[in-house]
Amino acid sequence: MIKSFNRWFFLIVLNLIFAASLLAQAVPDTKVSYLSSGSVYLDYGSNIGLKTGDRLDIIRNGNVIARIEITYLASASASCKIISAQTEIKVGDTARWIERTTETTESDTVAEVRTRMVPEKQQKAKRSASNTRVRGVFSVQWYHRDDQSAAAMDFDQWNARLSLRVQNMWTSDLNLRVNTRARFDRRTHALGTNVPEEEWRNRIYWIALAYEPADKPFNFQVGRLASNKFSGLGYLDGLILQHNIGKSFNWGIFGGLQPDMSSADFSSDMQKYGIYSTFRSGTYSATYLQTTLALAGSYTAGKVNREYAYFEFRMSDKSGWRINHSMEIDYNSSWRKSYSGNTFSLTSIYFSGSYKFNKWLTTGIGYDNRKNYLTYAYYSRAQELFNEAQRQSLRGDIWINIPAEMSVSLRAGVREGQGDARKSYNYGLTMVKSNLINKYLQATVGFTGFQNLYNHGISPSASLRFQLGAISTGTAYGAYRYTLDSTDKQRINQYMNFNFSVPVWSGLYLQGQYYYDWGDDMQGHRVLAELGYRF
Repeated sequence: MIKSFNRWFFLIVLNLIFAASLLAQAVPDTKVSYLSSGSVYLDYGSNIGLKTGDRLDIIRNGNVIARIEITYLASASASCKIISAQTEIKVGDTARWIERTTETTESDTVAEVRTRMVPEKQQKAKRSASNTRVRGVFSVQWYHRDDQSAAAMDFDQWNARLSLRVQNMWTSDLNLRVNTRARFDRRTHALGTNVPEEEWRNRIYWIALAYEPADKPFNFQVGRLASNKFSGLGYLDGLILQHNIGKSFNWGIFGGLQPDMSSADFSSDMQKYGIYSTFRSGTYSATYLQTTLALAGSYTAGKVNREYAYFEFRMSDKSGWRINHSMEIDYNSSWRKSYSGNTFSLTSIYFSGSYKFNKWLTTGIGYDNRKNYLTYAYYSRAQELFNEAQRQSLRGDIWINIPAEMSVSLRAGVREGQGDARKSYNYGLTMVKSNLINKYLQATVGFTGFQNLYNHGISPSASLRFQLGAISTGTAYGAYRYTLDSTDKQRINQYMNFNFSVPVWSGLYLQGQYYYDWGDDMQGHRVLAELGYRF
């Protein structure tokens, strides 16, 4: 046990020493708060240092899935256009700042100088006298699928969404955040006992009070949280207390209950507790370091689910380097030690890095071997249902910005799991041409290919988008051709898409999408319409 502890301790210390020698970006991560046709909205804006023209990577499960650029900016929100995307962006995805494409304007500089000239006491007095600000989006969506295939499985879905942020409540730094959704599904017929013909699926993703001024010694969040203090925290019905020691270091504790994520209902079965610390140094205009270390535990009815240490560092440097690394080490006690046979085990390690050679060329590489882990509630299930065998994946990316407003991204990846009959591969190419004919038109062409354990295939796509201010419209074509290895039978599906987004009046907007699908697996129409109000 002592030898295992020494190895575990040495591994964390080694990572801390390595991270302390690196530097990372100062602009903190933000989240995707809302999606419209062709636009992505973030839940922070200029209040964390973002500026119009900034580019951000969209990250899910540690992998970069898209790149966006800020087109419109407010204090606590930002609207972005999609530069490239490997898959569909979703609400809750992480947005990570990568570069500034425009220089600071004279007006920005003047505003910063004027702010510095005002004494700090007067600035605080001005903030305390300001009115409470309410920002957010409320929308109603209708989705309809007219299935003209032999299955005749028509589907209708109604959504009501609310994303709300109340800032400076009672003239203080207390904020309220709410993110919730009500949804009603109707199908032609039931798909078993768990998928009825009609059902309501309502969710509360976030409803919490937060007091988080950076210049105060103590901060807190309480309620249902989806905190980004560290990636392993996840959803929590509880409390986070944080102590800020200067501008560079903070530490905190958290505790509460884990919601039932299959229904987002309140649950008293699973508890989570832990402690974390974060160190930051530098500025985004030069170099910056951010490291996080956490110790966390999850328990069901007093029985351990998991106890582990989490470590993360992120680095970027004005010379062009960007690195993101995280790792988790489990401490196995009680039934977990009997199950695994080890006191400590490396549950996951993730690494991604990129280097910007110049304004035209950036390359990246990533490695991921994250594993599943077993909880006490499912300890009696068959072991093969929770295979903890290592799965490794390696990917590479190249981004090329070509003169004449054109960019090209190349990507390739390989994944292998223990016991797999063969490796899985994927590769892709995306080309984006802005200012096509005029500055309002953008064209995108993409191609992806894959091979997995069951089939292999390709998927080409092309789209054209017109955007004039807040008005946008576009069309797209895509195909998906694959071959089942078991039968050597080839199948192909195709689609056409038309979409639009228009402001109606004073924050009110209307947007919609229409798909026509045809092929071996699908035939029919899909319609998505949304009426919303931004306030």
